[in-house]
Amino acid sequence: MSAVNKGRNSSLVGCIVLIVFGAVFFLIGMSMLRAYGDKGSCTEQVSARVVKMIEHKSGGTSIKHNKTSTTYAPVFEYEYEGKKYTYTSTVASNPPEFSTGQRVTIWVDPNAPNKIYYEPGGTSVLLSIVFRIVGGAAAVGGVAMLIVSMVKSRRCY
Repeated sequence: MSAVNKGRNSSLVGCIVLIVFGAVFFLIGMSMLRAYGDKGSCTEQVSARVVKMIEHKSGGTSIKHNKTSTTYAPVFEYEYEGKKYTYTSTVASNPPEFSTGQRVTIWVDPNAPNKIYYEPGGTSVLLSIVFRIVGGAAAVGGVAMLIVSMVKSRRCY
């Protein structure tokens, strides 16, 4: 294989890696806000109370990395059509988005009242936007580099 072909192959691999990296980041950014529930099916507005915050600890697995991080997920209690429900969020953050006892507006799925949607906090929205911008830019950049590389390689023949 000639040095020119090796250069083209490594350029192609670099473009593909950039496209995949960008797509993964973009998809993570898109899925981050879905963790707050399905806004489309949750149409009944209800007042909920945060009854507790669940603490999640994670940490390093070696002596070198023994730092732990703590995040907090809210547990909502609400009433819909005369029945009480409790919902434990899968979204945890630090600092916590809510405090125990806080009143929050949520939306309930009338066909499945145990499913809710609630508005994400500003930090979650910002992080989601950053992931989508970085991912989108990387993927578009990778595609652009791939196209330029293909156009240049056709000119050489």
